[in-house]
Amino acid sequence: MRRKISPVIAVILLALLFITSQALAKEVKLDVKKHVLPNGLTVLIIEKHDAPLVALYRYHKVGGVNEYSGMFGASHLLEHMMFKGTKKIGTWNYEAEKPIMAKIDKLVDEIDRERAKGISDYHKMDKAKVKKLWDEVHKLQKEQRKYIRKNELDFLYEGHGARGLNASTGYDATDYYCNLPSNKLELWMFIESDRMKEPVFREFYPERDVVYEERRMRTDNNPNGLLFENFFSHFFVAIPYGQDVVGWATDIESLRRDKIEKYFRKYYSPGNTIIAIVGDVNEEKTMKLIKEYFGNIPAQPLPEPIYAKEPLQRGERRIKVKYEAAPRVVIGFHGPKPGHPDQYVLDVISSLLSSGRTSRFYKNLVRKNIAFGVSGSNWTFGYANAFVVMGSPKNPNTTQDLEKAIYAELERLKTKPVGKRELQKIHNKIDARYLKIISTNMGMAQHLAHAEAWTGSWKNFDERDKMKMVSADDIMRVAKKYFTSDNRTVTVLVKKEKKKEVKQDSEKP
Repeated sequence: MRRKISPVIAVILLALLFITSQALAKEVKLDVKKHVLPNGLTVLIIEKHDAPLVALYRYHKVGGVNEYSGMFGASHLLEHMMFKGTKKIGTWNYEAEKPIMAKIDKLVDEIDRERAKGISDYHKMDKAKVKKLWDEVHKLQKEQRKYIRKNELDFLYEGHGARGLNASTGYDATDYYCNLPSNKLELWMFIESDRMKEPVFREFYPERDVVYEERRMRTDNNPNGLLFENFFSHFFVAIPYGQDVVGWATDIESLRRDKIEKYFRKYYSPGNTIIAIVGDVNEEKTMKLIKEYFGNIPAQPLPEPIYAKEPLQRGERRIKVKYEAAPRVVIGFHGPKPGHPDQYVLDVISSLLSSGRTSRFYKNLVRKNIAFGVSGSNWTFGYANAFVVMGSPKNPNTTQDLEKAIYAELERLKTKPVGKRELQKIHNKIDARYLKIISTNMGMAQHLAHAEAWTGSWKNFDERDKMKMVSADDIMRVAKKYFTSDNRTVTVLVKKEKKKEVKQDSEKP
């Protein structure tokens, strides 16, 4: 029989939990050792000897924001290609494999020249010729497979106890990571340095097809993907965040192996790379290995920064997207540049509106059956801030009803000061989120690398004090400044009506 805890004891336990979490959050001090190699590579190390494990994180400051017309999707495809191995990994005879890839590239050159004739109606593409060329490519790909050791990189890692081996591409960064037993640290050094020195983009065109299919599944045939792609393409007009990281379909079809190799050389240079290592390691021995394996990678000029700045928005932008799915809405407001004090106010507003079942959106929109769910969050990119609200109305409410309810909550922030108790709850959640991040080696590694890359110092990893300084007056001021109709972009997903089939009487012969 389960014993019930009395309400009084439950309250006391909850209070003790908050006090303990706050005390722990204040006591935690990260002993981070930073090293910069002569070639520009930055290394961050935290020694933690509580378990014989280590989190290993490689971060490159490149993503969708660095792409341009014809190369949209390059960062994401490059991430895929980095798992295809090197001259040593993934092949048993690279010298025999290399000329086959060169022949494939020449055939694709011919294919692209023929495809270019179909850009306008003034010329005609020879489809039969294109098909014949692709048939030749497929024969060569079959020949190349004789030399490929499929997924050897994955087998190497997993055979030595790796967990969480993965990678991701975002608007501002591409990262590669895994957890390993700490006695396998040198194995990681060998593999990752080899991937930075001599990657081989084998099976490039089949993998390009995989990415094309990924776009189809997550964007073209996904209501949320389609909604956000349309939202960002209208929200950002100057900073290159206006396209999905997966890339436009026509660009994916046109990406070439030689272009991706040049892109790799430019953005995966040591000076554009941060390695974060957290776990059961020795700093001195680790740096000796880092210098041995990564120190001889040639330095390169740093990629040029993005200078674009969003122009002042002078009126609401409204987009309607039709799709066979339940209606939903995305509302966005431009925020300040990254690091501006108002950024932290918007972070607090995000928690106030959306964090948990005591949040305002949940209490006033979800519980009152206006919406199935509503979330508001401050998206901090490398070059911009965007406060984004997304919600799905609950019948019989419409997207117009939901919008009205959302705007009412935003207006309330402008006119009614937030109470001390509600602000204290936000402070507690800020501490809880921080503790969650530092509770895992990988969480620390990821956030340290991001802070180092975009703020100039890993020390900005913990910015809780800036959020806790936010006052009720700050919230009112910032809400009035940014949550205006002229600063607003709204994208609505409207359920596409099925066309009614007209039945016709057939005449019997």
